[in-house]
Amino acid sequence: MLVLGLSACSDRTTLVIPELPSEIAWVGLLFLEPGNEHGTGLYPVENGRFDVATTDSSESEAVQLVGFSAEALARHRAPDAAQLSSKVLLPEQAGHALMRSNFSATGFLEEATTIERDLDSAWVSAEWRPPCADLALVDEKIAHVSCLGGPCAARARQEGCRFELSAPGCELEFRGAVQPNGTVVFDDQVVMQDCQILEQRTATELSCDGPQITRETCEISLHSYEWEAPAVTHSGAQVLAGLIRPDALLTWEHLLGLVRHQDQLITVSAAGQTFGGRVCTSSASFSFIDLDRMEVTRTEPAPECPQALAYDEVREALLLVHGLSPAMVSRLDMNGDIEATAELPAGAQPPAWYVANAFVEPDSRALVIALAAPPPEPGDEATLEGRVVVFDVDTMEPRALPLLVPRQTRTMFAHSRGKVALPHGDASLAILDTYGVTLSVAIATGAFCGPSGMFLDGFRDAQRGRFVLTSRGGINHGISLLDESGARCEVAFPLESSRSPVGMARWPGDPALAVVGLDGSRRLPVIEESVITFFDLERQRFLLGEVVVGRGPIKNVQPDGADGLVMVLPGEARIVRVRPAL
Repeated sequence: MLVLGLSACSDRTTLVIPELPSEIAWVGLLFLEPGNEHGTGLYPVENGRFDVATTDSSESEAVQLVGFSAEALARHRAPDAAQLSSKVLLPEQAGHALMRSNFSATGFLEEATTIERDLDSAWVSAEWRPPCADLALVDEKIAHVSCLGGPCAARARQEGCRFELSAPGCELEFRGAVQPNGTVVFDDQVVMQDCQILEQRTATELSCDGPQITRETCEISLHSYEWEAPAVTHSGAQVLAGLIRPDALLTWEHLLGLVRHQDQLITVSAAGQTFGGRVCTSSASFSFIDLDRMEVTRTEPAPECPQALAYDEVREALLLVHGLSPAMVSRLDMNGDIEATAELPAGAQPPAWYVANAFVEPDSRALVIALAAPPPEPGDEATLEGRVVVFDVDTMEPRALPLLVPRQTRTMFAHSRGKVALPHGDASLAILDTYGVTLSVAIATGAFCGPSGMFLDGFRDAQRGRFVLTSRGGINHGISLLDESGARCEVAFPLESSRSPVGMARWPGDPALAVVGLDGSRRLPVIEESVITFFDLERQRFLLGEVVVGRGPIKNVQPDGADGLVMVLPGEARIVRVRPAL
């Protein structure tokens, strides 16, 4: 127990109070007289004792002790000690900005009394507080607005009691008045209803009623510009030179795939090949890159018109889908020499289909090839279907006839032993059993699980029971977090810019983080620089701290076998390695 000496003129009352938490550095009193609630200033705690002086001979029977840590008062921009003691505390309804105490206890005044600690801390104000809540916007903040439906890179600031939030990428701007309790009442009630503070820690969280049409809850998170992401360095290897065309960075695939074998990287290049394999005008080659020096050490001829590259770690062999008439799949040794070749089945041949991706499932020894219809010619209807073909890696024979999948199937990744996940991007995700070559639509993602266009990359987060997917469609570009049960889906958007996620992989140094490649395709015809950024799987949001690595899409993100990641910038014909900074 601690003893508080309360002096009012010549009278003195002693209060016995509960033990204060060690972080409480300042305390004050509120007299809870009905209709005349008022308080004292704040006084320092010294050696377990503190005196609170007042010249008010209050007739209040109830009193509330409130305590604050030094850190909490600093966050509220408290004045110096003299003003803290002379500027009195005010009750919650006094019309000044509120602050939540770190400690409170309530009792009744008697000649000597014991007061009990409250279950919850108290909301109070003070004469030195402004007439409205301080949303901690010392500088302009980065804002994440969950109901905007896209990566709008919103910015927020507060001037006096006026709050402004702008999202130029979505052509939205909100203005409103900050209330004493932290509510922001927006001027345009049609766009956004009132917002209420949820918490004030490292970021200010506001929970808002969304647009009146949907009445959804909209959360606004305001973040400072402090760097949050792990520090990294990056180096690059230019595979092909003199091919960079700003108008073709997003459509020309100069590099198709990337694999790592021991201390080298292998990619296949096709100068002049357009996206989708519809045109193949130049010869192709394998490039071998020293992983430590990030330099091309040699090149070898590759089959004509490569479309997708994969790696069989058991045989230590390359698997390449190539050719247009007909399309073939070949197994090659690590020098690029063909060991075996087979044609794709008749139902999976160009020009009706092109190869979107290839993946080796090591347990079942299966090569899975996803095919999509090329973009339609002007005036033609888009094909809604795609195909999946499964080959046996050892015999190089198809295991079954091509399977029908939605056209949006662009990526695949390991699910479990012998099984591969195929996210379609059309509100479904299928699981392919590569042993029996059966396809089941395991999860209906729902119309609001991210964009309805396509999922470009992803992985299964088994620890958290969900799929993590880069998603793109319309104006929506983000990360979709889909529970394996299909019962829940969350979408997160980049905080700092309007760039769009493409490639993604887990960060080797921290399993709770993923590295995401963001391109600048949303501002065509001007192509912004592409960046990598970190995504926190626990907090389900992007971390602040983008690192520029080049231009155009970032694909084939994968571990480098050490402590970092490697990735492909196909439009620039360049390979980039990202590692932790020393």
